[in-house]
Amino acid sequence: MKNNTRCSRLQLFFAAVFLLGIATSANAAQVNLIINGGFEGPVLAPLDLYQHRVANQLTGWSVVSSYIGVVQFNNLYDLASEGSQAVQFETLGDRISQSFATVTGQSYTLAFDLYRYRGSVTSGWPTLGVTVGNINNATFVGNGSAGYVTNTLQFMAVSSITALTFTYPWNSPGPFPELDNVSVSSPAAVPIPAAFWLFGSGLIGLLGFLRKP
Repeated sequence: MKNNTRCSRLQLFFAAVFLLGIATSANAAQVNLIINGGFEGPVLAPLDLYQHRVANQLTGWSVVSSYIGVVQFNNLYDLASEGSQAVQFETLGDRISQSFATVTGQSYTLAFDLYRYRGSVTSGWPTLGVTVGNINNATFVGNGSAGYVTNTLQFMAVSSITALTFTYPWNSPGPFPELDNVSVSSPAAVPIPAAFWLFGSGLIGLLGFLRKP
């Protein structure tokens, strides 16, 4: 009978250790809420350097254009910051957007890489407007001499569905902005140190329990 009891206690102990590992891993993970943030889909045909995309032709994104769409291009046309494809805005007022599930009142982090089209004859740096959550039309200016620059923005969700919109501003004086490597992530719900101490204290109690006759 004692052996069965000790076996049950050992099973409980190792189950707690397993749960601690799951809690630590879950809190460390950062999930990108954006679909096709690297603009790798659809894949350009082997002989295509670029394609204009409108409406829903850019996987995961909705495109609104006053001309012939945004330019999805590959590394043979210009540089991508990650992967082999990226997006270029070439008509003022063009925008792309994507909606994703969020928790109202929770904070999130948006990150994206911004560059300028190398073949542009327009002086200045590329400008891109961003609207997401409680942030309305924040303006980001890329440094054309530094290659792609990663920009980050903290925002708060104001509803259960949040729309992220990138816009090439009508008043932009700069060259065509190029966009790549878009991600939205949420902070861990429970900080790892807190989870560690919570489960750690439980393990200490279990160890004391196991030592009892």
